[in-house]
Amino acid sequence: MEDPLQVSLRSQYLWVRVRGLSSVYLEDTRVVKTGRVIGQAIGQFIHAKRGVGALGVSLRIRVGIDVGVSLKKWVIFQPVGWPESKRFDLEYERLPHFCFFCGLMSHTGRSCPRRVAGELTEPAYDALLNAERKEEWLLAQQRPSLYESTSTGEGCRFGLIPRRRTGWIMEAPEMLVIGLTRTREERDENEMGNEGAEGEEMEVESPDGGKPMVEVREG
Repeated sequence: MEDPLQVSLRSQYLWVRVRGLSSVYLEDTRVVKTGRVIGQAIGQFIHAKRGVGALGVSLRIRVGIDVGVSLKKWVIFQPVGWPESKRFDLEYERLPHFCFFCGLMSHTGRSCPRRVAGELTEPAYDALLNAERKEEWLLAQQRPSLYESTSTGEGCRFGLIPRRRTGWIMEAPEMLVIGLTRTREERDENEMGNEGAEGEEMEVESPDGGKPMVEVREG
């Protein structure tokens, strides 16, 4: 049995979902190799498997994440045979509270040192980093009646989905504190404007040992 005193509190172990990969990369013989390639760009790779849910098949990667490092929002890489690279958003399952400004899990936006110091004035993250909320938001896009029944269309993406019998049970405290709701287009525009400013580009081997995939890790 592992000694509790020897367990590092520096890492948080989470399952991370990646959607949109070609089915060939999710085959039983390749799913772990695919997960390792992506997982190493996120943190300490532990394991990977195929996940099946209401929105289809996804890649689930178990990784150890340094709590002193900002959460990564996406990875960019070019699978073998693809004409160009593509960005894949990351979704963290059972993600604890984290800062919408700097992306650290050690505090929330209300107490973010960089926000208080005026270094960060707008959030760089939102609730869609949470896999469960992201799934609810995506499902809402497929159910127009449910999507339109929220107070605003954008409410869905922050988990504000009315549920039968229980009413409104979810909220996004970070966004309520700062009094700001941005559209997905505005968020993507902001990120696109910052692409290339920070990050690290590296070559990693493809799951089948062929042409390397080019992957960019967000800084």
